[in-house]
Amino acid sequence: MRSIVLVFALCWSSLAVADSQAKGKQLATETVERYDAVIAGRGIFAKLWDLTGNSVYKNLQHAREDFDEMRADFDKAVAAQKAGSPEGSQFEVDDRLGRMKQSAERLDEEIAAYKTDSAAIVWKLQLATGVVVVAIIGMFVWSLRKRRQAPRSPYAQR
Repeated sequence: MRSIVLVFALCWSSLAVADSQAKGKQLATETVERYDAVIAGRGIFAKLWDLTGNSVYKNLQHAREDFDEMRADFDKAVAAQKAGSPEGSQFEVDDRLGRMKQSAERLDEEIAAYKTDSAAIVWKLQLATGVVVVAIIGMFVWSLRKRRQAPRSPYAQR
């Protein structure tokens, strides 16, 4: 009877490890894809705004670094459990998975904050650039018009 219970416990443990590992990999893949989509979708004005030391962008970067650390901790716990070390208990793996989920949620919150902030700033930068370009073109046209309207006298100095 004990051998049956032991075999059942070993099978259950290996299934739990595989399930936790699959959940962790899926969570990591989906979160990194969302982050990469936001970073790849930035336009030139958003990138310029980020270079100014934008705190929301820095928060996004820090959230990604924290997520990468939690992901590495989870991978270490899974590797320790597969190796059979005492640090790799199922409780430890589940704890690291929970921490990685919290880190992923924080990263998602920072992604949403970054999207909102950059959308609020980018249109203002685009408008300012448009105004500057129109002003430069207007000054050029104005100077050409003034030059052609000036009376040309044979006695005028050039």
